[in-house]
Amino acid sequence: MKLERISHGSSQADLSKALNEKGFASIYPTTVAKIESGERAVRLDEAVAIADLFDLPFDGLLDREAGSENDRYYNAIRDLWMTAQTVNEQVSNARQSLQAHLPRIDGDELRAIVDLAAHAVTCLEGAQRQLAELDRAIGPHLEAAAIKAGKLLR
Repeated sequence: MKLERISHGSSQADLSKALNEKGFASIYPTTVAKIESGERAVRLDEAVAIADLFDLPFDGLLDREAGSENDRYYNAIRDLWMTAQTVNEQVSNARQSLQAHLPRIDGDELRAIVDLAAHAVTCLEGAQRQLAELDRAIGPHLEAAAIKAGKLLR
């Protein structure tokens, strides 16, 4: 479900709102997070509504380990892509947080700390560039693997 949500450019709040509009008033962004993490089971009616929102057959949401080599390859590429997306978001948040605090620190006695934090920001910016490059490189492979595994029509 998380992969579909991310691939559609939706946040957990977006999915929650769309489900609320379909009559599921008790689905909050935290509920979506719990379903995605496996902390809460998704009800059948909720799963059908989610599949409908993503324009998928119901079976498309089931997270079953596929048996074919094509499916395993697709799952590996998909998991790498999802991990890169998640890490990129975390790196971005860390970089922004560090940058927000730097202007508030002054004084010569803290110069070494400020310099280290500024260096960390530079490294995080480099990490974001590498993750973006990884994302661009994975894209065609993910699509080809999805077609081969029958997850995506040509």
